[in-house]
Amino acid sequence: MAVTNTLLPATAKYFYGILLFIWDRVNPKNDATILDLGVGTGAISSMLYEAGSIITALDCYPNMLTATKEKMPDAAFLYCDFSKRLPKRLLGIL
Repeated sequence: MAVTNTLLPATAKYFYGILLFIWDRVNPKNDATILDLGVGTGAISSMLYEAGSIITALDCYPNMLTATKEKMPDAAFLYCDFSKRLPKRLLGIL
């Protein structure tokens, strides 16, 4: 699957460059598992999600998780205070 730019023009150049950097190194395929620490608006991970990757998204702002759930309804979302330890559910992933 080719990477296409579906972002709004104001953010496209910045996020698209990051996505291409990740894509070239990880080459996500269907069922690839991606852990996004600090998912924010999901601009990058939502593209990987659309390519068939399985996303686990963490963020320290609940409103970001809420907004991102609309883009990736089947992803796993976890609130996490990054100044503390990661949730036990994630131990062994990193």
